[in-house]
Amino acid sequence: SEMCIRDRLCGIGEVVARRSKKGRPYYRCSRRECQLWLWDKPTGEKCPTCDALLAERVDKRRTRRLVFCSNPACTYRQEERLTASETEREVPAEL
Repeated sequence: SEMCIRDRLCGIGEVVARRSKKGRPYYRCSRRECQLWLWDKPTGEKCPTCDALLAERVDKRRTRRLVFCSNPACTYRQEERLTASETEREVPAEL
């Protein structure tokens, strides 16, 4: 399914959601030649430090959201607490 997020690595493809053989969701570029591949959901925003794609994950207790840079060399991280209404609609992700 299309997420309408432009891939910042190649600049051409769209980020699409897929499922692994074991059913775990992952995200990759629609172009097979591109190397973009993430376990965590991309936010569609770019990192203020290095301009790479930001990704997010919600902890198992669904009490906080971690937004971080998808570039392994970058150390940008932002953590926020979720409100009660947000925890009801969030899909749990592995942390």
